[in-house]
Amino acid sequence: MDYQKIVCNIQPKYPWADVFIAHLGNLNCESFEETETGFNAYVSVVNFSDNITDYLKNESARNEFELDFATELIPAKKLEQSLGKLF
Repeated sequence: MDYQKIVCNIQPKYPWADVFIAHLGNLNCESFEETETGFNAYVSVVNFSDNITDYLKNESARNEFELDFATELIPAKKLEQSLGKLF
């Protein structure tokens, strides 16, 4: 199954990364990976919707933090290769 990776950079990272992770979990994101500048969220392409990007676009207009994000398609084959390196 293909996945959509959502790379989120946010400053200040705390407490906002945790807030966004909680909200994105409610929007069908299935797993998260913390990074130095924020986090990555993963959602299967069948569960990916404009609701996710619309939410992030709307939130990026707020003044309490700086947020930028990008999406990247992760084909199943690439994901399997990455997981295979872990085992």
